[in-house]
Amino acid sequence: MKTRMRNVILFVMLMNLITVNLVFGDLPVVPGFIVEVYAELQRPNTLCFAPDGVMYVGNGSNSPIVNSVYRIEVGGGPDSVSSYGQSLYDPDAIGYDRDGLISGTPGAVLTGGWSSPPHFTAILPDGSLKKLWEGPFTNPHDIAFDSTGRMLLLDPTSRGVYESLGGEITELFKCPMQDCCSIAVDLDDNIFISMGHYSEGMIRAYHTDGTPYEDIVLQSFTTRGPPPIAFGKGGVWGYSLYVITDNVFMRFDSPLDSPGIYTIIGTGFNGIECGDMEFGPDGALYVLDFVGNKILRIAPPNPLELVQDLVDLVIQVNLENGISNSNLEAKLNAALNTLDDINNNNDVAAINTLVNFINAVIKQRDRGEIPSESAQELIDAAQYIIDLLTNG
Repeated sequence: MKTRMRNVILFVMLMNLITVNLVFGDLPVVPGFIVEVYAELQRPNTLCFAPDGVMYVGNGSNSPIVNSVYRIEVGGGPDSVSSYGQSLYDPDAIGYDRDGLISGTPGAVLTGGWSSPPHFTAILPDGSLKKLWEGPFTNPHDIAFDSTGRMLLLDPTSRGVYESLGGEITELFKCPMQDCCSIAVDLDDNIFISMGHYSEGMIRAYHTDGTPYEDIVLQSFTTRGPPPIAFGKGGVWGYSLYVITDNVFMRFDSPLDSPGIYTIIGTGFNGIECGDMEFGPDGALYVLDFVGNKILRIAPPNPLELVQDLVDLVIQVNLENGISNSNLEAKLNAALNTLDDINNNNDVAAINTLVNFINAVIKQRDRGEIPSESAQELIDAAQYIIDLLTNG
């Protein structure tokens, strides 16, 4: 069984993103989302995904020593983690070469690390190794790809960001500070780097050609190491920049236009430093806890479960107000049936049913059958599920 923390939603508070949390284990709290331990493993450093959701994780155990890259099967859990490919020195950086542009072999896993000389290596699908480069980098740490397929390799020791479209690898630019630990690319291929050391850190933005946005420093941070960063891939996350630092989870909606404006959306991220986080094919955010030796999964709740919770709330409201013949439950049961039927266009049908539910609540409120406060709870809860289905 995976260790799990459920955000138990009080619908009266949903629209303000306030929740009451039943916490099983010492896990962060992200109101409106479910946080769970996806897998436990030693010193997870960076991660990437294959299109089918299989995860590969760089091994950041004390380096430079020989280690294996981790492979984690879809769904996570204690039996999902295994070593992948032959062992090699300090496999910190990790990336998935879907089309084989970098390695020449589709489906290769790219990794690199500090050794003598430093290396960047492809683990081929048969588990064998193909060494690609031995420099000009010193200590490869993180990998990102832009919309053209260009690979960007971040090296915290040399402060370099390197680029390759296959063949050669060259330095694109130097970071102004050491310990550049996390790299992310936005929809326009702008490059964002978190960097710093111990008592200071910051996130800087660069054009696609590596020239800096001179006046843009997103935030100064005081954590021990630079924060992990990632851009949303749409859905409920949008395309904002997400950052974990100073024990909080932050969202920058306009990191270039309004770099100093952010929203704190989660707390309790103690020890998440100089790690990595990425959005998976399932729409969840996966966060490496390097110090805690685990991977966290942060995902919106299941609409099917939320509708069932809303049914329970309707029953409670009916009991409190002496209503014995309400049609509200029937409308929600219709929404449950559509969500549970994979053969239908279930999201659209469920949204329509929930809209009808809201209209029915308004009518009962206006007739004085349901108090305004209780009606608003039901309306807010149903609208939250509609938003979740619309944006998910």
